[in-house]
Amino acid sequence: NKRWPGSKEATAANDYLLTFAIQDGDAEQAIQYLDKVPIESTRRGGAQISVGQLLFNRYVRDKNLSDEARPDAELLNAARKRAAGFLADGLKAYDQDLQVDRAALAGAYALSQVSINQNKPLKTIEYLENQKYGPLTLVDTDHPLIANTDYPLKTYRLALRAYIAALPDFQSDPKKQNELVQKAFGIIDKMEKAVGTDADAENRLTKIYVDLGKDLESQIKELGDEGNSAGK
Repeated sequence: NKRWPGSKEATAANDYLLTFAIQDGDAEQAIQYLDKVPIESTRRGGAQISVGQLLFNRYVRDKNLSDEARPDAELLNAARKRAAGFLADGLKAYDQDLQVDRAALAGAYALSQVSINQNKPLKTIEYLENQKYGPLTLVDTDHPLIANTDYPLKTYRLALRAYIAALPDFQSDPKKQNELVQKAFGIIDKMEKAVGTDADAENRLTKIYVDLGKDLESQIKELGDEGNSAGK
């Protein structure tokens, strides 16, 4: 890299090192290599998404640590915001020229997760419904990359959570609330069809609803914790 700065050899070496850092889960090292990837490179968007996923996974891990080991709310919020930045920047490449690939698939879902985790349901819905790489769009159009995966059910659960969480934002707009309710019912219908009709389908559906309830409960608790932290 030092010997041939800007050369094809240096670029290839940096790409390999970036890939290895991501595979090793070393976000900070990956960011150093990412900084050397040209802005116009078609590889940059996917790499930004991978780094964003690493940072978000680290945030989730740290958030679930014991009270003694967990970073304070300010540090956790900063880590979450940093992850969202990398994910959003990576997806911008797909808004322009890049075709949807597995990186976009994962990045759009991860950014939707981060956004609902930040209690931004309207932004989450915007990501979910993005006409090019939105998880709901990909599911509704039966994108080949999601065939035989749990992506549809994960997406439906996240979308249902977002539509429910967005309702208080439209307390003075019954028409908009009704629109969100109808979307939520539509998701429920799709979700029930997606779980199938085999012997274990009912158990799978029950688990989804239980997990959704836990998600909403956790979201409400986090809002309270953040409010208490801000008031100190």
